[in-house]
Amino acid sequence: MKKICSKKLSFFLAALLVLGSIMCAAPAFAEPKVSMIGTILAPGEKGGVNAYVLWTQAKKWHFNIAKIDAINAMGAGPDGWSVLHEVSPNQINMVGNKKLLQDFADAATPGKQFQIDGILYVADGVMLVGSFKEIKK
Repeated sequence: MKKICSKKLSFFLAALLVLGSIMCAAPAFAEPKVSMIGTILAPGEKGGVNAYVLWTQAKKWHFNIAKIDAINAMGAGPDGWSVLHEVSPNQINMVGNKKLLQDFADAATPGKQFQIDGILYVADGVMLVGSFKEIKK
């Protein structure tokens, strides 16, 4: 009986050690929080390599990004531009709170500058928007 309990305990401790190491490594793979600052472009206006199409369910805008910062779960910031350039094609589907997205849609007009904060899922180009604010010039 004692031998069986010892084996079970050893197995349990080994499993706990493996699980613990996986949980500690998990934040390193988390999607980055990003903060983008950019300007809404007029329809048909080209913005260069940093122009992305922002989509909500009902509308789309061309957004020329002037600055981007990224912070991963470990607190260290990967280069925001390298994170952004992994999104291909240059389209970001904005999702999240419907009222927040509607408020953005109501405020977004050509020439206005915004800061948009959220979590960017690079693999599929989806951004879970946490907040936005208009930057007054």
